[in-house]
Amino acid sequence: MTYNGSLAGLSQVRHLDRASVPGKVLAIPYAYEYVALDEPGDTVVRQYDDAYLRFDRELALPLRAGDGRPAHGRFVFIAADGAHFYVVVEIENDGAAAGDHGVVGHTF
Repeated sequence: MTYNGSLAGLSQVRHLDRASVPGKVLAIPYAYEYVALDEPGDTVVRQYDDAYLRFDRELALPLRAGDGRPAHGRFVFIAADGAHFYVVVEIENDGAAAGDHGVVGHTF
């Protein structure tokens, strides 16, 4: 990959993966306590075109069934077949301890 621009709408990235086939870059935004209101949090995955890093779409991570707690993206991985990707998520916890973790699968 040659530098071809910047990831529109993101000032910081928690995790990113790239695949030449299908020519996509996936990014989980870095969320911190004072995130700018115009930037997405870590409850989405943003998809960009590989050639010029144009924004394609934003995919919301699911809420946990039963209690509706949000899933926060920690890592994103594009599968070797280039047709699927997986996101390691952490579910918000009521207490100070770390929440539950899981994996969410998507197709392009």
